[in-house]
Amino acid sequence: MFILIIASFALSGCGPAPTPVPTFTPMHTPTLFPTPTPTNTPAATDAPTSTPTPTFPLGVGLWDDSLIDFLNQKMGENDVIAARLPLAYLLDQLRVGRKKVVIPNIETDKRAEKLFQRLSARGVTLLGLNLEAPIPKEELVEKEEAVYQLAQKYNMTFLFGPTLPNLERYYADFAKHADVLVLQSQRYQGREDYEEKVEDLITKIKKVNPGIEVWVQVSVYDPRNRRMSSDEVIKHINLIADKADLVFLFYISQTQNRLKEVIEEFR
Repeated sequence: MFILIIASFALSGCGPAPTPVPTFTPMHTPTLFPTPTPTNTPAATDAPTSTPTPTFPLGVGLWDDSLIDFLNQKMGENDVIAARLPLAYLLDQLRVGRKKVVIPNIETDKRAEKLFQRLSARGVTLLGLNLEAPIPKEELVEKEEAVYQLAQKYNMTFLFGPTLPNLERYYADFAKHADVLVLQSQRYQGREDYEEKVEDLITKIKKVNPGIEVWVQVSVYDPRNRRMSSDEVIKHINLIADKADLVFLFYISQTQNRLKEVIEEFR
């Protein structure tokens, strides 16, 4: 059986809001790292009080080896560095963070076992399925559940990243077959109700499955706003950082410097 995993960090659109459903308790409890609690240091009496820098986990993907030295210096043990399967070898150079791989396809047979063994040998603990194909809900759920079961078998944390419209419509189904759901919030960015939209969807997902994590993807690249500054991205992150279990940063090669500025702000 072949499961197609689309390894892209494409922008997603918005869809109608789903109807809340009864709470679901998963059979599998993922082994995930808790989000660190920011520590407030009392300000000196003669100095203005300032807000401490958040210490929530960050995630970022590798397109090549150009960011590796930077990430080794800046990222922490709870942060996530991801790569598609053809670039999985880049993860060998990392000295920090948790390793995630997004694979293009997988076979539920002995060849899959060899693949998982190789990933495990590289220290990969996170398996991502970014399924954005225009297929019916039933097929989406079937593919998600099949990879979830494989991830459980090999003691890997499974992340499912559908399009934003599909997540809005079918979150109740998706939340039953994943350790982590990825909320691609790019289409919300720039909206006045950005914070409310993200928080509302997270709340609905966790009402279905209280044990699941929701990672929010924030883009440092917006084709509708090519002059987007790092300050704008930082503002978006600050609005939802206390609601997301992890903030994953999407970028393209042309916005790598902006990405670094954002990471330096929080690390």
